Amino acid sequence: MVELSGQVIYYAVAVPMALTGFGVWSLVCGWCVQQFATCFILHVAARYVPRPAWSRRIVLDILRYSLGFSMSAWAWQLRSLINPFIVGHFLGAQAVGYVGLCVRVVEMMTLAKAIIWRLSVAAFSKIQNEPAKLLSAINYGMELQILATAPPLLAFAWFGDWIIPLALGAQWSPIMDLFPFIALSYLINTQFNMHASALYVLRQNLDVLRFNLANVLIFAAASWLAIPKLGIVGYGWGEVAGFASYLLLHLSIARRLGSPNYVLVAIWLAAVAIGLFWKQIGVWAVVIPFVALLWPRSLARLRWFWETMRRHEDPMLPSTGTGS
Repeated sequence: MVELSGQVIYYAVAVPMALTGFGVWSLVCGWCVQQFATCFILHVAARYVPRPAWSRRIVLDILRYSLGFSMSAWAWQLRSLINPFIVGHFLGAQAVGYVGLCVRVVEMMTLAKAIIWRLSVAAFSKIQNEPAKLLSAINYGMELQILATAPPLLAFAWFGDWIIPLALGAQWSPIMDLFPFIALSYLINTQFNMHASALYVLRQNLDVLRFNLANVLIFAAASWLAIPKLGIVGYGWGEVAGFASYLLLHLSIARRLGSPNYVLVAIWLAAVAIGLFWKQIGVWAVVIPFVALLWPRSLARLRWFWETMRRHEDPMLPSTGTGS
C-alpha cells in the first residue's frame, strides 16, 4: 500500500503541473514529493521515530555497507542512459520517446517486482545464517515474482494494440513492437532479483556491483550494434543480450548457497515469453501460458501457495520439509 500510495502521489503532483505548463519540472517535483511522502509513510507504518544517536562502530559499519550498496545501485542506473545516448544518437528524439514510454508502461505493470524485492530483503535477513533455508526461500521468491508480474504483462501484450490508440493515440502504437522485449527483460530480472536480495543480505555487495556493470556494458554494446540495423527493436535485442550477465548472479549464489532450482520457473518463463511474442510467432502462442499454468506440477505449486497464504504464513520462509 505504501508503494501504491507513492505512485498515486507522483501522478497527483506531476500530471497537474505538466498540464499547466511546468514542463520537465513537473516530473522532477512529482518524483521529489513521491520520495519524501513514501519515506514519511513508511516511518508511520513502522511506528518508528528516528532519534539522535552516535556509535562510531555502527556508523563505520553503515558507511561500509551503504557505500557498496549505493555503488551497485548507481551502476544499474547507468542503463537509463542507453536510451538517450544510443537510441537518441541513431534514431532521434521520437524513438527516445517510444522507448521511454514503453519502459514506463512495463515498470507500472511490474510494480509488484519492487514490493516483493523489498519484502524479500526483510524475509531473507531472518534466515541469513541458514544457507539451506535461504536457498529454498530464493526458489519460492522466484516463483512468487513471476506469478505476480507475468499476468498484467501478458494482458497488455495481447490487448495493447487496442489500448494504446484509445489511451494515447495511434502515433504511439510503435511501442508495441518493443514491448515484448522490455517485458521479457523485466521478467528475467524479477527472477534474479531474489539472488541480488540474498547477496545484499549476505553483505556481498561487490558481487551485485560486478553483475550490474557487466549487464550495462553488454546491453550498451549490443544496442550500439543492433539499433543502426534493426531500428527501435535493436534496443530490445540489446536487453536480450544482457541476459548473459545473469550468469554472474547465479555463480555467486551457487558458490555461497548452492544452485537454485530453476526447473519450474524456467518452464513458466518460456511459456510467458512465447505468449509475449505471439504476434511474431502466431496466435496459437496465446494458449501456451495457460497450458503451462494447468500443468499438474504448476497446479500443485499454486495450491501450496494458496494454502500458505490462507494460514498467514510467509511463503519465502518455508518451514523445514514444506513445499519441497
